Amino acid sequence: MKIKNLLLLLLTLFLIISCRKDEELTIKEKLNGKWNWENSTGGMNGKEIHTPQSEGYTMQYNFKSNDSISITKNETLKFNNTKYHLTREKSILFQKDFDFLTIDYKFKEFGTDSIITLPMRYMINKIDGNSLELTEDVYDGYSLKLKK
Repeated sequence: MKIKNLLLLLLTLFLIISCRKDEELTIKEKLNGKWNWENSTGGMNGKEIHTPQSEGYTMQYNFKSNDSISITKNETLKFNNTKYHLTREKSILFQKDFDFLTIDYKFKEFGTDSIITLPMRYMINKIDGNSLELTEDVYDGYSLKLKK
């Protein structure tokens, strides 16, 4: 009887550990692919709304399996092979744990050959087969909605 209980306990622990790893992989797997910008809301007053129609441009985010992203604006490449990473952290805004996407944007410093990296943290509010909702983890930030 003791052996049976021990085996049941070991099987339960194995299933819990296995499921946790699958969840972490699922976010990355769902993220991979091309996402089109639908709208951004927020800003200083929290009520600004920006869309491709109101701004006169489109944006596409192409997440790749090698932890990089390419971003195009009106089909012109703006960022190529920029690194991103996924973490689980406490939000500055909500003081709760969220899944985060951090994109390491790189810019050439004006007048020099230096490259500056500016990481931007986004809380992953929703990710499913066709919808991605991200929120900048700052008080005057924006929420972005993307569609595959």
